[in-house]
Amino acid sequence: MLLALQNHLCFGYGRLWKQVRVIIIPDYRKSFEAPYPAALSLYARDRNEVKIAFQMPLYPMIDDRMNLDSAIDNIAPVWDSKSNYIAWKLYLGDLFETNEIPIYAAPARADSYKNMPTTITFVGDLEPFRDETIHYVQRLTKIAEKSPASKPPCSRSESAGGG
Repeated sequence: MLLALQNHLCFGYGRLWKQVRVIIIPDYRKSFEAPYPAALSLYARDRNEVKIAFQMPLYPMIDDRMNLDSAIDNIAPVWDSKSNYIAWKLYLGDLFETNEIPIYAAPARADSYKNMPTTITFVGDLEPFRDETIHYVQRLTKIAEKSPASKPPCSRSESAGGG
């Protein structure tokens, strides 16, 4: 029975591998994350060269406009409105505070999140980008609710040997 289950799981893994799907989960302890997971997912979606299966933007900083409540006059002890402002200014350079910023630099500027991957994110209550993260998730959820549900390639019954 164990061999049959292992063979079945390997077959399921092979089907997933042939779909060439990528998962984006940055290690925020080792790099400046900023908008990269969401931006990369948008870019991959628009180029249609690789399918992103899942993204996990951790404490995502995705809206350079900093105009939502949590970003205005935030005095959190670690990352506040001033830190956020400086980070966006350094990141965007001459484009900072213009309307020429591409969606791949500030994903909150995207008109649509249609065909975006499954997303799990985290943000703290004190973060200046808390509200932009909530808004991002709400927009993703609205799109997902309109999309037809699809069966995952390897459901629980399949991995148990059913079908």
